[in-house]
Formats: sequence, C-alpha cells, structure tokens
Amino acid sequence: IGGGNQLAKDMAEKIGALSVITTATDGRGIEAIDLFAKKNDYYIEDVKSITGITSMMVNNEYLGFYTEDDKYIDYDKSIRIRDLSKIDSKVKGLVIVSSKDEFKDIDLPCTVLRPKNINIGIGCKKGIPGQRIIRAIKDEMKKFNLSIKSIRSVGTIEVKKDEEGIIQASEYLGLPLRIFTIEEIKKVEEGFSKSQFVKDTVGVYSVSGPVAFLQGGQMISEKSKHEGITISISKEVKNG
Repeated sequence: IGGGNQLAKDMAEKIGALSVITTATDGRGIEAIDLFAKKNDYYIEDVKSITGITSMMVNNEYLGFYTEDDKYIDYDKSIRIRDLSKIDSKVKGLVIVSSKDEFKDIDLPCTVLRPKNINIGIGCKKGIPGQRIIRAIKDEMKKFNLSIKSIRSVGTIEVKKDEEGIIQASEYLGLPLRIFTIEEIKKVEEGFSKSQFVKDTVGVYSVSGPVAFLQGGQMISEKSKHEGITISISKEVKNG
C-alpha cells in the first residue's frame, strides 16, 4: 500500500527517463491517504474506504480530520474536528486517526487510521497459556473501546522474560516484548496498588501497572485481573 509512484520516480531518475504518474491525487498535489498512513505508521482499518474519500479530495470537497496525533494530511479543504458529535455541515467525509475501536452515530463516509499509541503491561502466574493472555488483552481493550491494531508496545518484568505465554502474546501482536528490571519498577511502584503476594513472588509490589506506565502515556487501566493474569493499559495522546 502506497509507494508505487515514488518507486516510479526513483527508477526514472536512475535511468534518465520520465516517470508518468496518473494517480489523481499526485496530479493535483494532494497527499494520498495510503501514503499518509504509511509515512506515520498508521494501520488502515478498511482499505476500500480510501477510494470514496480520495474521490472527495479530487473533487475539492471539504473533509473533516479528527486525530489523536500531531500529524496532519496535506489537503487544503481539511477541517480539524475536535468533537465527532459536532461536525460542520459542509463536511462530506471524514479521516479519523484514533485508537478508539468503534464510533457511534457517524453517518458520513470515513477512513479510520489506527495510530500506534497503546502500551500494554502484563503480569501473570507461571505457566499461563498464551491464548489466555491474548484473550485477556482483547477483553481489556474491548472494555475501554480500544482497537488492538493500535497497540504499540507490550512489556513485562525481567523475572517473566522467558514466560512462554507472554512471549506468545507478543508474537501474536507482532511486537517485540519489552523487559523492565526490578529496579526500574521500584522507582514508580509507589503510585500503584500493592500486593504482598506479588512482592514475595517477583520482588516488587506490582508488575503490569508500572510496566505500562514506564512504556509511556497516561494510564487508562491501572490493573485488571483475569484469573492469574493482570493487564494494564497506557495511552499516548499527542494532540486532540
């Protein structure tokens, strides 16, 4: 997705030829949505939705642009939307950059782009299967209406770095597992609920909450228990 036109330009330059670009957005100096998404590492929720929104851009119609990030698409008739329940009547379509999973009462054509701004902290008892940890993450994300496609980082404590279930969960999400030391967690654990059992087991009073916090962002879920698993969520919001 995205990049074909740039490849043609690069190849033409290398061999001293002229690239012929027929894409409607490029011909009009409009930034293509797929390239915008690729440049900013956004996941496109529905690739087919791009066609209708692009047609509006080519026809010089007003688009609403709602974002949790600080990146903006290069389109002259883009109107910044801060509240999706209050959309200017002249807006014909929407580009939404959000980790929110579902949007209610939106009756305009829209393209949803998922920023990578969710961090997950995981703690668990020994031997918990990966499928259970994956399910716990999905359940917690659903509880807060967050898209799993927006998960940027997954982490746990160093004692659990070889825990097969946690490794399987990170692999399922396609993300490297971030490991935090006991010393790192001790520096921030005062801000989280404490468990003497966890302290006696791994050396700190809390795992998932501090780990999510250390990965960055504001805490969305300090700690949620899922039968031997704890999941915590933080969210990085740059703007909006």
